[in-house]
Amino acid sequence: MLGVKRRNTGRWLAALVVAATLTAACDDTTGPVPARKAGSVEVLATIDGRNGRIFVNVVALPQIASVRVSPLGGVLQVGQSRQYIVRVFDANENELFGRAVSWSTTTPETVFVGQDGVVRGVAPGYGDVIATVEGRVGVSAVTVPTPEPDQP
Repeated sequence: MLGVKRRNTGRWLAALVVAATLTAACDDTTGPVPARKAGSVEVLATIDGRNGRIFVNVVALPQIASVRVSPLGGVLQVGQSRQYIVRVFDANENELFGRAVSWSTTTPETVFVGQDGVVRGVAPGYGDVIATVEGRVGVSAVTVPTPEPDQP
């Protein structure tokens, strides 16, 4: 989103122009201008009888090619927690940043994962920790072993 921060009331008009064709326009008083597609954007503003303009180049975000979860596998005891991380890459292996991650697990009764990527062993068994970023997934296998019986 592009935005205009102002103290006075006013109107602005933003037009997205691609190959000299008007493809989107917004005439509003709320401030944010949605970037609908890549191209050149001219934002025109009129506030208290004064006019202004700014040109902005909107670029498309690179497509995600792979999502990698670390550690790649591991063992957690019941009650033990570990921070997992996700790394996102494009087709040229350039790391991408600032993408939203959704965490899940195949067996929540065995392995819990919070939306911050902290994984905790819940009960003995196996499960996968899954990180989803814009439809692409990365997976890490987790084992929660059966605790050793107490020795007298």
